[in-house]
Amino acid sequence: MAKTANAIVLLSGGMDSAWCAAEACAQHGAANVACCMPATDSGRNPREARAFREIADFYGVTQRLMVKLDHFRAIGGSALTDGSIAVPENGLSASGGHGSEIPVT
Repeated sequence: MAKTANAIVLLSGGMDSAWCAAEACAQHGAANVACCMPATDSGRNPREARAFREIADFYGVTQRLMVKLDHFRAIGGSALTDGSIAVPENGLSASGGHGSEIPVT
């Protein structure tokens, strides 16, 4: 019988979810943590998949799950599920009201 994880982390590969993985491992031990990666078949963000693997490797998390999000295509409006919407580049140096709009990702 497979052991059940004490913590499940939705690990997208960003700083916030990496911190959550670190906290979960510190509190429960890496053997008791499972990392879930939100995934689409579109292959829109291979850097996110690489970051997911590298962060899980770094903390020694072996329980890994890919959660398919293709059903979100029906809702639309996201660059992560719709190939016709460009994924925006980092615009931190651009002037304007950062945080005033909901990003397409």
